[in-house]
Amino acid sequence: MSNSCRAARADQRFVVFPVQLWFDGDDKSHGNRDAVHFYKNWTESLSTGVSAVVTEELAPTPNFMTNCAMTKTASRIATLFVVAAAVNFLWEVAQMPFYAWQGSFFAAAAHCVLPSLGDGIIVLLIYGVGWFVLCRSDWSDRPKVLGYMLMLLSGFALAMLVEWGGVHVLGRWSYAANMPLLPGWGIGVIPILQMLILPPIIFKVTARLLKRNRQFVSLK
Repeated sequence: MSNSCRAARADQRFVVFPVQLWFDGDDKSHGNRDAVHFYKNWTESLSTGVSAVVTEELAPTPNFMTNCAMTKTASRIATLFVVAAAVNFLWEVAQMPFYAWQGSFFAAAAHCVLPSLGDGIIVLLIYGVGWFVLCRSDWSDRPKVLGYMLMLLSGFALAMLVEWGGVHVLGRWSYAANMPLLPGWGIGVIPILQMLILPPIIFKVTARLLKRNRQFVSLK
């Protein structure tokens, strides 16, 4: 039998019986070395192929990761808006005695629904400022010093702009005599404090709600 025939026969037996190696004649040691080399290459190729298939099947695609990030951000924004509107509604109702308003408590509460939604949009703008500056969509979960500074500065600027426009430009509302005013501005102090005090509380409540939601989902 020629060396080529013996090699072909050895390869055939090796593929069918990978553990059992045998060769004829004086080429036994040389054949074993060739077979071991072939066996290593064969197992490495098989392992690499399986790993590639498994990795391709299990690895998340870029589109999947992008969709997950967008879903989380949308959920965060929606939760933040709902919490902001609810918390600001309580503040709006409580500060009604400082505005020129005549009517029952229930009429005042109904009147405060629309301003509360506007306050929710203002909080979203504060969130957007922090996202733009800090380049993190979850910055409000752990604001740190810079985050709180952004809250205060943007909240103060937006509150001043809204109050100035509502009172002195559009004339949409007016203050009662007991409303404390900023000297030289003619703007109420209480609505300014509203956007300085409430945003940190709102962001904290939102972060806890989102954390509980993640824990609840992980338990399913």
